[in-house]
Amino acid sequence: MLIGVPIRRLGIGVLESGWLVFLLGRYVDFLDELFVEPEPLVEPFLSGLLMVVSFSILAAGSFLLLLEERRERSDRLEARNEDLELTNTAIEDAPIRITIADMTQGDEPLVRVNDGFERLTGHAADETVGRNCRFLQGEETREEPVRRMRETIEAGESVQVTLRNYRRDGTPFWNEVTLAPLPRGNEVPHYVGFQQDVTDRAEYERQLQAQRDDLDLLSKMVRHDIRNDLQMIHGQATLLADHVTDEGASHLETIETRTRSAVDLILSDTSDAIAPVTVSGSSRCISPNVDEHVHVRVSDSMRIQTLSAWILDSSFHVLTATSMTRPTNRIPGG
Repeated sequence: MLIGVPIRRLGIGVLESGWLVFLLGRYVDFLDELFVEPEPLVEPFLSGLLMVVSFSILAAGSFLLLLEERRERSDRLEARNEDLELTNTAIEDAPIRITIADMTQGDEPLVRVNDGFERLTGHAADETVGRNCRFLQGEETREEPVRRMRETIEAGESVQVTLRNYRRDGTPFWNEVTLAPLPRGNEVPHYVGFQQDVTDRAEYERQLQAQRDDLDLLSKMVRHDIRNDLQMIHGQATLLADHVTDEGASHLETIETRTRSAVDLILSDTSDAIAPVTVSGSSRCISPNVDEHVHVRVSDSMRIQTLSAWILDSSFHVLTATSMTRPTNRIPGG
């Protein structure tokens, strides 16, 4: 202990500690020798000297302690600066676009954007910071994803939406936005946003949906026409029942039963009723109805899942007749 200050708090090494103890020991021995038989005039002088020396040692210890504390603060500050520099580098060089919004200010403006965001939108940081990110929205931006973001932010939660945004030059793009809170205690002073251009993916999904819609419409048309033909056959067979022999009546009954079953299958879920059949030869069945400049090629190895061969043949007839009486609607990507 050095005048109330622990030596270990002074930040000095073992060697320095030894020298300090040695000097203090010599100082105490010197005082003992002086006070063996003090002279009346010398005693006040020695008392004053002792006080001065004691305060000097105390001041030196306090100064060393202050230096140690400042060194520790400097080390902590340097470590924080290194972490901050690393974070800044990660944000700026990240392959994804990053924004940070201040939720404590009115209109929740952006306070930080990285280089990726500038490249994506064409807006420089100095014309972006201080504005709400809604400046990227436009006439084709739907309200639903905007509402989801607003409600999620009010709840202090995370959200991911895809919405139509616009670059600085007015070019639209599909932006996949992920928002996440940056809490501090019980408050959420900032929100971080990750933005990704998913225009190619959105366009591909749009084409797939268009194909599904077209195929669904085609399926309904084919099923409707086939059902009508089958019901017509069933009706004709019923009318012929009184004009055929007993043997012919048996065949008509078979026709009625099968056409009725086929209509029921078309109207019901056919997922469990399909079976593989070959379609070779179907082209010969429909060739009289096809324009002479149209060639139909069906490989012998081609196999299609369908209800039965005769329904498939009917489908070819319907498609051929439809193509000659209805405008063609090309399936995107087909």
